[in-house]
Amino acid sequence: MIAVSAAIVLAVSATGVGQLVHEAAIAAEAGIQMGVDIKGQKDVELAGADDAKRIDFTFEATGEDGGPPKGTPVQGAILAGPDSADSAFAVRVDARQGSLSDGEPDRIVDSVQVH
Repeated sequence: MIAVSAAIVLAVSATGVGQLVHEAAIAAEAGIQMGVDIKGQKDVELAGADDAKRIDFTFEATGEDGGPPKGTPVQGAILAGPDSADSAFAVRVDARQGSLSDGEPDRIVDSVQVH
């Protein structure tokens, strides 16, 4: 199972792009369920975004909302930053650990375009 969701997590005017990216990353992290293990955060280049962060994480599925059975290991990434209108965006991609081939998560992230 691959779940992809996209949402505007904040709608604010940028007082500074760096601050907006920071705020978007914080909001994205807050959107991850309790019990998540943040594996890291790094700058990422996305088509249409001047500045974005990637937050990698893992967690055990809760078994709710049509997701994998309870306890299934899941890995994911959230991409966050300002869009072309300086509103914050966040895109979350996650899948059962081992269900994607090596490099596939990075190819999915690389395919994201921000408008």
